[in-house]
Amino acid sequence: MTIQEHVLGIIGTGALARYCVAGLRNASDDRTILLSPRNAQVAAELAAHHGCQVMVGNQLVVDGADLVLFATRPADAGSALKALRFRSGQTLVSVVAGIPLAELNALAKPARVVRSMPLCCAEVNAGAIPLWPDDPEVRALLSTLGEVLAMPDEAAFELAFVASCANGWFHRLYAELEDWLVEAGFEPAQARTLALQAAHGASSLDLAHPDVGPGERASRIATPDTYTRLGLDALDQAGVFSALRASFDLIRRQIKDQT
Repeated sequence: MTIQEHVLGIIGTGALARYCVAGLRNASDDRTILLSPRNAQVAAELAAHHGCQVMVGNQLVVDGADLVLFATRPADAGSALKALRFRSGQTLVSVVAGIPLAELNALAKPARVVRSMPLCCAEVNAGAIPLWPDDPEVRALLSTLGEVLAMPDEAAFELAFVASCANGWFHRLYAELEDWLVEAGFEPAQARTLALQAAHGASSLDLAHPDVGPGERASRIATPDTYTRLGLDALDQAGVFSALRASFDLIRRQIKDQT
């Protein structure tokens, strides 16, 4: 059996399921995908547009799958797993924040359990995807959705969750630039292109030259007496970057408190 012949089941048919299914199909992964029925609207959309099968219950998803992507809300995770029976040879991929591997193992045995967190950009096959512990089958699945980064331990995986949250904040930053440009007189479509291409260009440059860190590159670009330096200094004085770091700390504390 090839990797793409492994049936994927998804428990928790929400936004993350939508991103992952779309990304898999974009990458020409035509494996069978079984969906839980809880979010009927999303499940129906994925069935109609991506050829997924909506099952009548979560246990039927598990029974028919080789790999199970577990994507419920953290508050619902324990009760959902307790109601399911897994079998030896299955792999459960938990993308639920704050539920440690030891707890997942106890609830899903005898299945093998790994933790991951694809981002919304998995829909377009982009972004970093933390994985712990590493697993060849899961890596093969997720590598079509972005760049898989195997974490050395669970503590590192939890820290990677903070970066996953920050990914969602970036969209708000781009929106602020877009809105400002529109208010200043730009045509909306052109303003959006300017904002998004500015972000895309910056990240592409850093990725293409990993020998230079983003902070160093910022210093090289924002030289004294340039408008770029003027703007960065204003952001520093306003405490923007300190507030950003505080938000990182907040998410980290919340994850620790939950585990």
